[in-house]
Amino acid sequence: MRYNHLRAVSALAGLSILGGLALTGCSSAESTASAEEPAAAASSRDDYHATVRERTSGLDGHTVYHPADLSAFPDSSVPVLAWANGGCRTSNIAVTSFLSGVAAQGYIVIANGALDELPVDQLPDDTLARPDRLTDAIDWAADSDEAAEQLGHKADSDKIGVMGTSCGGVEALLAAADPRVKSVAGLNTASSPISDSGTSGTR
Repeated sequence: MRYNHLRAVSALAGLSILGGLALTGCSSAESTASAEEPAAAASSRDDYHATVRERTSGLDGHTVYHPADLSAFPDSSVPVLAWANGGCRTSNIAVTSFLSGVAAQGYIVIANGALDELPVDQLPDDTLARPDRLTDAIDWAADSDEAAEQLGHKADSDKIGVMGTSCGGVEALLAAADPRVKSVAGLNTASSPISDSGTSGTR
């Protein structure tokens, strides 16, 4: 499947959070905390965690984000999200802050792209959706000894989601066919009509 920038329109097309994988957000009470006590309001949160960003042991071309102190979680209790980048790129550096914020809420996030891989300019016609990179991440988290050791046996293989933006959202939607996937989020993702060649483009 080719990723084609046919229009400059971006749409949020599909945020399906299933099976207990919904992202945690601030409650209305927390979001309307008194302006006179901002420090107290911030320090009262006990569901955010310091995070680390590191190489995936035994899995090339990926980066893992997770709470720094995984010992604070019971075994097999931390949901796993596999992330695909905009443009189907293999660098996640541009979304480091976002993915760290997701991990801070108690998630293991495995992102496409090696730890130090920089973005590379590419033409839309040369951009190929690779959902297999997300399923590789799922295989690693769910089945590999390297992941079990690196993540302290904390990954919950019954709570696996795939997520991405733009072309990466297409990768997530395609990878969601894997029966292990319980949640899928495609951000700013849409598909174009079937072309004359019989293939579907994306934008």
